[in-house]
Amino acid sequence: MKSHRTKEPPDEFSNNDFILSGAFSFIFIFGHTYDMQASLKSHKMNNLLLQFTNIAATTSELHFFFYNQKSRHSNIRGMSAKVKGNMLAFETFSNKITSSTFKNESKGLL
Repeated sequence: MKSHRTKEPPDEFSNNDFILSGAFSFIFIFGHTYDMQASLKSHKMNNLLLQFTNIAATTSELHFFFYNQKSRHSNIRGMSAKVKGNMLAFETFSNKITSSTFKNESKGLL
């Protein structure tokens, strides 16, 4: 696979195919995954992990990649639902954590 440099780094929401095929080129030997730009759906992950060769199933880095990506995306979806569910409460929360009072109170905690 050819190395590409661009102004903007690839992100997993629109370039996941490129990231997966580059990071795990020994699994995706044709240079692409499932022609999906976003993260893989659960049934596609299962299909990949249950393939006859077991290359994907025995690659712990790929397991970690999938777990990490799924957990981060579920957190993002949860926050999105919270924001859409009660905009006023989220705005109040946002104002509180960005206030100088909160920053001064939390300095000693870290």
